[in-house]
Amino acid sequence: MPADSPTRYSPLGRVRALAERDTPVLLVLGRYAALSLGLVSAPVVARALGPHGRGLTATALALLTVIPVVLSCGVPLAVRRRSATSGSDDVVRTARRFAALTVVPSLVLVQPLTAWVVPGLTRADKVVFALSMAAVPLTVSWAVDANVLLVNGRYRRVAALGVIQAFVSTGLVVALAAAGRLEVWSVLVAFLAGNVVTFVAGRWWVRTPEGPVVGMRDLLREGRRLTGGQVGEVATGRLDQIMTLPLIGPQAAGWYSVGNTVGTLVSPVVQALGNSAFAELTSGGRADARRVLRQAIALATGAGAMVAVAAWALVPPVFGEAFAPSRPIALVAVAGAVVTSVTYVATMALAATDHGREMTMARVVGLLVGLALLPLGAWVAGGIGVAGAMALGAVAGLLHALRSLGLGPVEVIPRPGDYRSAVAHLVGRAAP
Repeated sequence: MPADSPTRYSPLGRVRALAERDTPVLLVLGRYAALSLGLVSAPVVARALGPHGRGLTATALALLTVIPVVLSCGVPLAVRRRSATSGSDDVVRTARRFAALTVVPSLVLVQPLTAWVVPGLTRADKVVFALSMAAVPLTVSWAVDANVLLVNGRYRRVAALGVIQAFVSTGLVVALAAAGRLEVWSVLVAFLAGNVVTFVAGRWWVRTPEGPVVGMRDLLREGRRLTGGQVGEVATGRLDQIMTLPLIGPQAAGWYSVGNTVGTLVSPVVQALGNSAFAELTSGGRADARRVLRQAIALATGAGAMVAVAAWALVPPVFGEAFAPSRPIALVAVAGAVVTSVTYVATMALAATDHGREMTMARVVGLLVGLALLPLGAWVAGGIGVAGAMALGAVAGLLHALRSLGLGPVEVIPRPGDYRSAVAHLVGRAAP
């Protein structure tokens, strides 16, 4: 390569070189790309709908994120584990058949959810929400495809699935806003369109030959051991948003949704580490789990510090002065996200060794503690109290996961070398 090659020496060239390699860092880049697109649409929605409309929209989208995970019964994660050990096409066909069946409970849930959880929806909003619930099988299906691609080391395509969903949704939101047609129902249409396109991409990239659908009962049995952990994971990030609407009202829920959205910027880099280390964690080695968790904490604290500083400076200019109360909420949400992202890695270590019940218990403990404290937090400090309650729940869940792994809190405190080795792992290089 020539001495003056920009690919070798410029920062942009280094990014290109990393992107050309199918390494775990692509999961980070893809997730941040998806979040960046979400941060483009978030202020557009906030400014167009105001805190009240933003609160309703955030709650409806939270439901459409949680419901597929609940109804998937842990099957996507079970597919990941089986694909890592057997690589059979049968498990993918079986999982897709199961995904199609989730349309029945999805439609049954439409009426109670619109009546009890988001009663402020208009008739048009309810129609689009019902269509989105009918499309839950598509979301479950592409979640299965993402797990298969992840195990096979196709990090570029895993990242692309998330980016496709965000790109389509954000593009439609921006277009609708420019046309003056942005309402709660049209935001839901944009989200639905993103899931449809992502489903098509997943089916294209994960193609299986014709064959029998076998072992669905066994797959569901394994999935049920993991489902609590998966539900707990997504509920930790979404159920609080669902509950804030009746507890603190649409306006404060809108402020909370912005602060919570900022907090999610911490997680991608840490989750990428946990996902890419899944195969090596299947060995069940205590030393492997300890090493990966130290790296996770190193990444989480570094990312959390940067996001907190940026949040305080940028929330009002980006989202509008009406959302200035979101700044302190964002700081508490960032602290909670640091702990939650490390808990994710710890529960992946439990899932990798088929300790689904322990994984579920860690998530359930964290979620129950957070939800138990949430009404008190909302009453005392509004959105800040909600964020604080969920952060304390995350701490409880992490301590339970560490105990299940046989690790003490002191053992997972990162050393200086853990920062370097964590970055090296993500970029696919040997630790320095």
